[in-house]
Parts: sequence; structure tokens; C-alpha cells
Amino acid sequence: MSPRLSIGAAMDGHLRRTGWAIAALFLSAVAANAAIVPPKGATIQGVDISSSDGPIDWSTVSTSGVGFVITRLGFGTTVDSQFANNWQGIHADGLVRGAYQVFAPNLSALDQANVFLAQAGTLGHGDLAPILDVETTNGQSNATIIAGIDLWVATVESATGRTPIILTGRNFWNGIGSPSADGTDLWIGAFSVAAPNLPTAWSDWRLWLYGTGSRLGLGNVDLDQFNGSAADLQAFAGGAPEPATWAMMLLGVGMVGGVRRVARRESNRAPAAR
Repeated sequence: MSPRLSIGAAMDGHLRRTGWAIAALFLSAVAANAAIVPPKGATIQGVDISSSDGPIDWSTVSTSGVGFVITRLGFGTTVDSQFANNWQGIHADGLVRGAYQVFAPNLSALDQANVFLAQAGTLGHGDLAPILDVETTNGQSNATIIAGIDLWVATVESATGRTPIILTGRNFWNGIGSPSADGTDLWIGAFSVAAPNLPTAWSDWRLWLYGTGSRLGLGNVDLDQFNGSAADLQAFAGGAPEPATWAMMLLGVGMVGGVRRVARRESNRAPAAR
């Protein structure tokens, strides 16, 4: 072999080794920066819905195998046309419920927070903390987006006493500079994977949007998991839902009306006083 070829072969081998070394370092850095977090153990199945899913047959949802339902409250300052029906229907069905608002960074974060508070009302037992869905830039800078998120979270937390949940994906959150989670819980969006890869701001997740599928009374909807047991879910939602309270109120009204009608009929039948 000529000296030139020998040197070329040696250099080629060196470059290959250098290339593999660089690739190994890159993969090592990626692995160190990744946070693939499987469920801790038991999980509870749930769904999230919006007006896109149409009117829901709430009489069958509680038998569909879901333990919670999260409904879209709106996009920016626009309220979802099915929110009120869904919000009431979930509660009446005895399921843990949640409401999410898609954040529009090009609109006032304060206005959006006030819309959420006005529509969701007072949160009670069985209600998840307020949820902000962060997945679009609307052409705004990272600094504007982060400032808006912070203002929304601070406003809603102050009004409700509940620390909000952030719905986002790893790439999006890291792409806006991976701002601090500031104590918020994570609802991670990660489809078609065995376990979600988290944004670097979080080390764990509470909820996982993992795919789509059909559920009785709901049709084809987004599928979610809660990272924990039924007892954990109820604790996370501030306690067990209390739809029976409304049922008893309605029953009470019916019973009072019935008693009044019976009393009125008996009074009409009674002979006049002599």
C-alpha cells in the first residue's frame, strides 16, 4: 500500500472514530436531557372533549369506563359552545371533571383568565384545578408567551386557591425556552408512545393525553390517563364529586310540589266547615 493510501486509510479510520465519538456524546446529552416517565403504577382512564365532539349522551358516559372528563372551556376569550352543557353533564354523571382553556398569546392573558373564572364558576369537590392549554405561539415572542402564562396562572390561582395545570408537549415547551413550572402540575401531550417524554421543566406528570379512541356515549375522543389510583384522583380533585346533592335538591323540589298538590287536593275534597 502506498504511503498516501496508508495515510488516507488512517485518516478515514480516525474520522470514523471521531464521528462515532461525537455521535455518542450527542446521544448521551440527549439521553441526559430526556425525561421519559412511565406511570407510577395504577392509572385512571379519562377523556377530554370539546364542541368538536358534538352533544354528549351523558346518561351512558359513567358506564363507559372513564373516571374523569375534561372539557374545553374555550379558545382565548371565545367560549366553547358546548362548555356549559358538558360542565353540568359531567358533574351530574358523578365524574371528576376539569376545564381547559386554549391559551392565545396574542390576546390579553388577563382577559382570558377572567373568561375562565366567569365560566367555570366556583370550583368544588370533584373539580380539577384550572387548566391552561399551551401549544401555539400566534406569532408572539417567547418572552411575551411566558409573561402571559405567568399572568394567567397567577390570576387564576389567586381567585380559586388552586394551582393550575399546564397542558403542553415537550417540544413546544422546550421550544419557548423551557420556562419554570412554578409549582404547576403537568398534563403532557404525547401520542403513540409507551411513556411520555417530559419537558425539562417537570420531572413528573399528573395527566397524559396519549391517543384517541371510541368511548360509549362519547364517540371518538381524546384519551387520557391520570397518574394514580381512584383515591389519588379524588384527592387531586379536592374530594369526591357530589352530583347527588343536585339530585336531592331536584327530588326535594318535586317532593315539596307533590306534597303541596296532595294537600291542595285533600283540602278541596274536605267538607266545608259547619
